[in-house]
Amino acid sequence: MSFLKKSWFDKGTSTKTPLNASGLNDLEQRILDAFNNIDRNSAGSHNSIFRGKDITSYLDDESLYTRISNGAFDDLYIGDYIKKNGITWRIAAFDYYLNRRTSLHHAIFVPDESLGENSMNETATTSKGYSGSNMFSTILPGILTELINPIFDGHVMSYSNLLTTATNETGYNRWGTNSGCASSWDFKNQNLSLMNEVQVTGTIAWSSSGFDIGIDNVQFPLFKMAPEFISLKDKNYWTRAVSTKNRFTIISLGGYNNSEDANLKNGIRPYFIIH
Repeated sequence: MSFLKKSWFDKGTSTKTPLNASGLNDLEQRILDAFNNIDRNSAGSHNSIFRGKDITSYLDDESLYTRISNGAFDDLYIGDYIKKNGITWRIAAFDYYLNRRTSLHHAIFVPDESLGENSMNETATTSKGYSGSNMFSTILPGILTELINPIFDGHVMSYSNLLTTATNETGYNRWGTNSGCASSWDFKNQNLSLMNEVQVTGTIAWSSSGFDIGIDNVQFPLFKMAPEFISLKDKNYWTRAVSTKNRFTIISLGGYNNSEDANLKNGIRPYFIIH
């Protein structure tokens, strides 16, 4: 409907001040009435709108953090982005972990680009799960220190999440073979993590067991509403699920789910939480 103007979202009001229009037919009026009754001070409404606006100025004046922490998400919508140091940081979800792992209002950011290339482990093994991988213990903390903290320092949330800790090397998996599957999990503290398959594509494809999913069992709204952001333009990237005793899952350059040996190098596209 032409009367639902993009400019209404750009103006940034999170109040319930009614929007007005004239010359509407009955259907258009009913849609406008419904729009005016939306609680625009909620994560639910902001998770339901893809916009894609440059909000770098909100980081520069530090109003970004107030807009997030008070839970109103004033003039913030899915797909809005910050550009700093040649990297585009894009909002993927609001309050994804609220009442699950935290009581704080928050926004999840993912980069549009790979933040480098590396292997999950130096050898082709998943024996200690994702939480025991070199990616989790060494590579991601380095990226946090070098690329993310200089931009968002003090506002990246640390939280505890269920992550895989071991693999049954003869367990059956989604390949239908007994070539290994994730076999245990534990709560591990993290600031920065790879996404799992569900968070990206909304489904389990080559994740080996339920241990790979944990509480990250909902797709990020960014990828649901704008699936063109699922794949990178130039490379495959890792997701964190165990696939077999020697493979972790990936999102391929073509956008489909797959897996590769843990010692191969793929793109690194993690997510983090701002509060």
